[in-house]
Parts: sequence; structure tokens; C-alpha cells
Amino acid sequence: MKKQFLLLAAFCSVSFVSLNAQMQYNKVDANVGFTGQEALENGNFRMTHKFNLSDDWKAAKRPITEKLSSSNGKGAYGIAITTEGVASNVAQWINNGKTQNTGSNMAAIWVPSAAELRDSLSKDADPLKHEYWKQANCLWDVPGTGGADQAFTVWPGMAKRSIIGFQVKAQDLMAGLVSDIEFEMLTLDPGNTGAASTYKMIVDLSKQPAFPWVNASYNSTGDDIALLDSISEANIDAVNAALSSKMYVKDNVYVSSLEGDVNRVKVNIAEAVGLTMADLRGKKVMVTLYTTTSETAVQPGMYEPIVGIDNVTAEYATASWVEPVVENNGRIEQAATAYYDVETPITFNLKGKNRFANLSIKSDGDNKASSSFYFKSEGCVMAKDAEGNYTVPVAYTYTPVEGESALSIDIPADANGNAVDDDLQVTLYTNFAKGNRTYSLEISNGARFWLDLTVKGEDTPTSIEGAEVTTYQVAVSENQIYVTNALSTVTLYDAASGQLIRSVAPEVAAQGVYVGTGIYLVKVADEVEKVIVK
Repeated sequence: MKKQFLLLAAFCSVSFVSLNAQMQYNKVDANVGFTGQEALENGNFRMTHKFNLSDDWKAAKRPITEKLSSSNGKGAYGIAITTEGVASNVAQWINNGKTQNTGSNMAAIWVPSAAELRDSLSKDADPLKHEYWKQANCLWDVPGTGGADQAFTVWPGMAKRSIIGFQVKAQDLMAGLVSDIEFEMLTLDPGNTGAASTYKMIVDLSKQPAFPWVNASYNSTGDDIALLDSISEANIDAVNAALSSKMYVKDNVYVSSLEGDVNRVKVNIAEAVGLTMADLRGKKVMVTLYTTTSETAVQPGMYEPIVGIDNVTAEYATASWVEPVVENNGRIEQAATAYYDVETPITFNLKGKNRFANLSIKSDGDNKASSSFYFKSEGCVMAKDAEGNYTVPVAYTYTPVEGESALSIDIPADANGNAVDDDLQVTLYTNFAKGNRTYSLEISNGARFWLDLTVKGEDTPTSIEGAEVTTYQVAVSENQIYVTNALSTVTLYDAASGQLIRSVAPEVAAQGVYVGTGIYLVKVADEVEKVIVK
């Protein structure tokens, strides 16, 4: 018996519970040629995801049934489904419902044509064991290209329903989408049923559903095949209400050719389902193409049309950092000093351009100093006021995890999908009893860098030049509040509303903090003083 080819699922596992594979802008691969990130004349970039095999792979003349693994191709998968068997009406999956766990890579076989695929497979007297009837993910030669172009598809075997799925990560740099995500559908083989295959497209932005196990993905129960058969533009609102999902559907997005021509059709995802670029930005865009194919019975010698996808593309503008200046290794170092057992603020500035995604600041990895560093639920991010001082609070979401390294601040993207240029001052707090501490933050506005903090601990001073330090002093001059001799964080509140205005280190407070006209509360340790700024 020749080497058996397998039902291959390209994401992670048969359950698809945690799909982590997406088409992205920065993937390269030795087996599959991939254009990746292309610089455009207008200053933007384009992601182009192809499925063409490398010349080295084709030159080796490997057997058709040899499995090809591709880290570049991850993000695409195919499944064929049947509700009846050759000798049984019991619903079953071909190949006894088993799949190969291919990790984070895509696994497929190279298929020059349906005829060569059939000829390469074993023949078994028992039709249920005949390899011809098992399905596989395929990189299939596009007819008429002499093997120069391949598309991704699923060989359905004797199954009557097919799924082609892929996921595009419109996040990080690609969060700045300026064009729709586009892909092509094409007919690679018309099949021999005499009937065309009509595909519907299901788009999900809210999560990574495990098609065809869609009910389980949304913690529900039900007949998944019946759901996929019936889901349509007409009933998608009812489906979303029942599952608490957020799916969109385009009926009849593609009809296969019966004339032997490729019938290559471009599909624009957002346009097809009535969404905008802003709807896709910052999302993992999950696309499922599903067909129930013809009404012909499951039988030996009969296979449905082979439809593939190719050339997944999107144009995007990229975010960048003005301050700090990020070098090639993407790491910035900053030193600070903290007094033992005293809450000490550490400030840093962030200036960025062309941000479409959320601005995220989070801990990078797990380290022993994690419990010594924290943000607060408000007042840690400030923008400039009209005078150029960082006094305007910026709304953000803070997610701490007590006792762990996980902490994050998320500043939302513009609600209308516009680009944002940031000029912010961020305050991180530290408090520890002895020694020194190091901590790393991962910071991303679409472009990512790492801030490595080294904090030197010192004993709290009890004297200056031999003289005992007196109580801190507060003074006001020309919209500046000066706090001298403070030994811990100085916090300013609006006296009328109680709203936190700003928290600064003692040395910053001594140099003056700019505020507008009003009445303020100045808090140092457990002491509070009211001041009036005219």
C-alpha cells in the first residue's frame, strides 16, 4: 500500500478551542513562497499571502502523498464532512473523525491534478478503507499555469460538504488597514457530479470559532451540520441572538465552474458582509467558506468540485514611535531610584504616530519583581494641555493580576477608526523593601518595543547634610504647585470633584507641577493640604 494521506487540520487540534494561527505580514517559509510585507510608493505596506510552492520543493519531485509542513501557510485549513457513509446512514466523519495535530504549522499535500492524486493512492477492496475517499488539505496546481501557481483547497474525498477556513490577524502593524481584506476563489477541478458547488461566506470578528464545531465554540449544543447548512443572510440575526455570537454571512459568494475554466473571483470581506475598515481593524478576522455541494449520493467514483483560495491581500498604514527612539533590537533601557518601603513613581514619555490599534502597556514575561510594580486604575496616563504640560488625564483600562506578573494598560483606538498621534506621559509605581529590582514592559501601538527598567533601592533619607528634614512645604506660583522636602509620592486632586489630577515623584514635585486655575488637594503620605491656584 502506498503512503496514506491524512485528513489534515492546519490550526492546532481537532477541538480548535484555541486557534492561534493567523495570516500575518511578517511570515516567511522555506517550502511555500510567500510575498509577505511589501512597501508601497504611498508609504503604506501590503500583506500578500500566496500558497505557491518553492522551486526547491517541486524540484525534489516528492510523492504527491508526502505531507508538506508550512509555518507560512498557517492560518488556513480545510475539512470535508458527510452525514452518510457508503454502507451506513449513520452520520460520520471520513477517516473515522480523526485529524492530525500539526501544531502551529499548516500541513498539506501537493496535488498537480485530481487524476494524478487518484492514481497515486492505494486501491482497497473495502470502499471504506479506500484512500481515494479520505480528505486532505492540499496545495493544488492552478490549471493552465504549468505548475507555477498553487492555491489552497480541501480534497473532499467522498464527502458532500466542504469547509475552507482562514484567519487574518488585522492587529499590531496591520491594525492600520486602509483597504479591505481581499482574497480570490477559483475552480481547480469541476468534479464529476455534473453539478456546481455554491459557497457561502461566514465572517466572525468576536472570537475564533471552531468551525464546524460552531455550537461548542459558543458553549452551546446542537446539530452543527444542520446549522452550517441553514445559516444565511436571512437568519444570521437569529443565530447571533441564540449563540450570543457576532457573525456575518454572505450567501452565494462563489459558484464553481462546470466548464473547466478557473473562474477566478475576487472577494472583499468587509464589503461583502456590509462592514467597514474600522470594523476589521484590531481584530482577528475569521473567514469560513462553506458549501453543501450537489444532491448526488455518496458513492465510489464521485467527487465534488474542487474550489480553492489564493492571494489573500490587505493594504495597511503602519504605526511608529517618535519617542523613545527604538533601535533594531526593539529594547529601551531606563534607570530609576526608589526608597525602600516607599511608593515611588517611575515616569516615561510615549510619542507615537499613525496609531489605529489600542495602545497597550503590559508586563513582559514572569519575573520575581512583578509584585513590586503596578499601575493604578486612573491617573497613570496624562496628555498635554494647551500650555504643553502633561496634566490631562487619559482614559484607559487597567487589568492587574494580584501576585502575578500580568498587568496591562489599554488605551483604546479612535472610535471612528481614525489614526491617532500620541504624546503621553505614563507613570508606573514601585514599592519594595530591599535590594534592587528589574522589570520589563512590552509597549505596542501597532509597532512594538520593550522598556527594560532597572530600579536601584535606597534607604529613606532621614537627614540632609546632617540636618533633620522638616515637614514638606507647598507653594504656588504662576499656575505651578511646588512641593519641597517630600519623601514620598506627591498626589494632586481636584478639591471639588475629588478627581485625581496627577501623581509625581518628590523630585518632580520640587520642580513644580503645572495646573489650571482652581482649588486642589495636595497629598503626601497621609497628610493633605488645600491650595488655591489663581
